[in-house]
Amino acid sequence: MRSLLKLQGIDIYKLEKFNKGINNTVFKITDQHNHIYVLKMYPKPNDLDPRDRCKSESLFLNYISNCGFAFSPKLIYSDLLNHFNILSWIDGKEVFELNTKDIDSIISFIAILNLPDNISKHSFMLPNASGACIDNQSLPITIKSMLSKIQDAQVANDSLSLQIQNWIHDVLAPLTHYRLKKYENLLSKVPLHTSYACTYCSPSDVGIHNMLRFGSKLYFFDFEYAGLDDISKLSADWVTQPEYPFTQTQELHFLTTLKNTLNVSDKWHSRYYLIKPLVTLKWALIMLRPYRLNKINTQTWNKIIEYFDSSINNHDFNL
Repeated sequence: MRSLLKLQGIDIYKLEKFNKGINNTVFKITDQHNHIYVLKMYPKPNDLDPRDRCKSESLFLNYISNCGFAFSPKLIYSDLLNHFNILSWIDGKEVFELNTKDIDSIISFIAILNLPDNISKHSFMLPNASGACIDNQSLPITIKSMLSKIQDAQVANDSLSLQIQNWIHDVLAPLTHYRLKKYENLLSKVPLHTSYACTYCSPSDVGIHNMLRFGSKLYFFDFEYAGLDDISKLSADWVTQPEYPFTQTQELHFLTTLKNTLNVSDKWHSRYYLIKPLVTLKWALIMLRPYRLNKINTQTWNKIIEYFDSSINNHDFNL
């Protein structure tokens, strides 16, 4: 790797690991000239997860650059064979809460990505986002698959895992089946406009955990699941994200301002309110991934319950 980076003009002086999550490993690189970069290493696609996250993120970062958006990292070098990317470093502080100005910054980010000129010229390079809503059955199929994997997981025999296993059986699974059935029943009553499916550019894995604040500006990063998606699901992803679910006031401001900024009709709102209860389930199932991998701890479990009791119960069907 050092020799490959040296060919790109990056002579590594210092290499510091500052994140090793379930999804990837991230390093901070300082070169001989004291320039700082990010080295992001991705898991290779496999039978259990065939997604090429390295390629998806490199394509999305190139798309962002082509759109002229300045508040995301730049792709310096991409090695798809060895599954790593080199990104520019962003100075900034963690984001813990959002105000109205921040919501407007998120909307501006979405709007720039989805300017008609940018979509027509550059979106052909993008794959569908991970778990994209291609049609009315995409999200239910995704949720059924995620629930099945969790139920079939070979988990530890400790008290916490058994507690979670019982909760999945007694609470999560019945609620999931109920909402999927209600969704199917409502499909025949709610006019859905699926022409919006996979025509909008979405960062996908959204939330304050993938933002940094520098001065008065928000910077956005982490696009390994990004691509084209349904505007309704894109919106629901932002509003219900577990790290910072929007308040009702923020949700209304987000939906109204996004509609006006994109200059599109609000026909997609009915679809948004129909799929939002399913998107909250999707986030809960994603949060349970450490349980499936036998890496769950009490802190993560408490966070799941807190999200479930607040956001999921507050985002039922409201049509």
